[in-house]
Amino acid sequence: MSGIVRGGTIQAQDNVSIRQIGSELGAKSLVMVAKDKKIRIVSAFDGVTVRVGKMSKTLEKPMKNIEVSLDTDGYLQIRNY
Repeated sequence: MSGIVRGGTIQAQDNVSIRQIGSELGAKSLVMVAKDKKIRIVSAFDGVTVRVGKMSKTLEKPMKNIEVSLDTDGYLQIRNY
C-alpha cells in the first residue's frame, strides 16, 4: 500500500509504505504488519497507531520519514530514515 490514509485500519502481512497517515483533526488510524515486517511513513499525524507483531505505539506528535520495526529483542523501534 502506498498513498494517503485518513482513518481506519490497514493490516498487512508484508511491508507497508504510506505517504501520509492520519489528519490534523485527529482521524484515528491504525497500521499493522507481521512481526518480521516494516512500516515506512513519510508523514504521520499525532494519534496514529503503528503495530508490528504484538507491539504497538500511538504517536504523540506528528512525525516525518519514519520506519517502524522490531529490534532483535522484539521491542518496537521508530527511527528516521
